[in-house]
Amino acid sequence: MRPELALLLGVTAVSFAAPLIKLSHAPPVAIAFYRLAFAAAATFLLARGRPGRLPDRRSGKLTALAGLFLGLHFAVWIASLSYTSVVSSVVLVTLQPVITALASRVLFREHLGRRALLGITIALAGGVALAGGDLKGGAAGLYGDVLAFLGAVFVAAYFLVGRVMRRAVATLTYTFWVYSTAAGVLFLLALATRTPFGPYGAAEWLIFAALALVCTLLGHSVFNWALAYLPATSVTVAILGEPIGASLLAFLLFHEAPSLGQLLAGAVLLSGIAIYLSAPAPAATPPPQGVNLFNSKAS
Repeated sequence: MRPELALLLGVTAVSFAAPLIKLSHAPPVAIAFYRLAFAAAATFLLARGRPGRLPDRRSGKLTALAGLFLGLHFAVWIASLSYTSVVSSVVLVTLQPVITALASRVLFREHLGRRALLGITIALAGGVALAGGDLKGGAAGLYGDVLAFLGAVFVAAYFLVGRVMRRAVATLTYTFWVYSTAAGVLFLLALATRTPFGPYGAAEWLIFAALALVCTLLGHSVFNWALAYLPATSVTVAILGEPIGASLLAFLLFHEAPSLGQLLAGAVLLSGIAIYLSAPAPAATPPPQGVNLFNSKAS
């Protein structure tokens, strides 16, 4: 398959996530748990029962940290869809590249050029405008927007840890252990919040499986595969198609039509991210000594 077609397939697959979650009647933590548990099981099968081991203790700690962030990302983002619209939730969580860039500037001292800073400023302004517009609909909408923004923060932290891990660990190995750890985090969160693990009807189990196999593996895994054949900018800009696809599906399935204000604010936010992603990539620099997350000599 041509990389461009694979990228289109990946964008289509991830666009189904928010509508599928809207169709589910299960608690958000349960949806998140089963999505990642099924994804971990599928990854285990793809590895033919041999996903591999992490090379050392430091890798184990970093993988656990990445799994924690990934689990929290799905928990708060899925919960946001119970309070705010699909377009607001999906667009706000797309702020992840901007948050990653700002964190990289602080943690790794990566230089941000004028175009990148312009894009970040526009994207953040669009996010503020989107949240401000949702506030008119009541506190619930704003609460959902806050949860979606936290989802962007947690997934940005997940990718920042992944930048360090992917230099030393194979993709399938890292993916299996991260998904497994995230599922474990969500299992504990479900116990702490007394979230029921069942019983659920057949439709719910189909939704859980679709989120894992279609949205997680067929979507995000295809993006990782496409990075080997296409420029990173092409892949990341293509992912901005998810809010458009998700919003279209929400309109067709739930008649959830975004307001003019949401459309304008969302367009501003996505335009800002596109400007940022089109800026020259910062030169890779090793993290300073003070950024060592575990004070390990192996860093």
